[in-house]
Amino acid sequence: MKKYLSILAIVSVIFLGVSVFAEEGTGTNSGPKDKVLELRQKMDEKLKDRTEKIRGNSAESKVVDIACAQTSVEARDTAIISAFDAYSVAIKTALEARKVAVKDAWAKTTSSERANARRIANQAYNTASKEAHRALNSARKTAWDTHKSDMKKCGAAAGIDTMGTVTGGLSL
Repeated sequence: MKKYLSILAIVSVIFLGVSVFAEEGTGTNSGPKDKVLELRQKMDEKLKDRTEKIRGNSAESKVVDIACAQTSVEARDTAIISAFDAYSVAIKTALEARKVAVKDAWAKTTSSERANARRIANQAYNTASKEAHRALNSARKTAWDTHKSDMKKCGAAAGIDTMGTVTGGLSL
């Protein structure tokens, strides 16, 4: 990564130099401009060679069993859909239980009993909700781990289909 950043910095300096010399390079004194353009061309060639080397080592050059990959995607997405279905049922059940418990809490005779019953109902809902989230995330992680393993068996490198590894939000 540091190498790419240093290359990016060099290319930026070269582009800046080209624009500066391009403005100043009117007339016959275009020596520095030619030098900058030559350096830029050499840098572009080096970057092109590096890109070709990276592409040559990537999964694109391997033979991938397409049917195996499709089966792996089918299994992954079916598992994720099932996880979301289970999550939905768990949250709905927790909400229904909270609704009944809070309604019953309002039937209590004293204010302190009502407050205590509502607190207990909300704590139970929070616990059930957190457990549903944990189960969903665990099932998604398992589905993606299995998928990555299956894709390697299909001849595909781990980088072919790793959208689920994106951090932040729910990765599908």
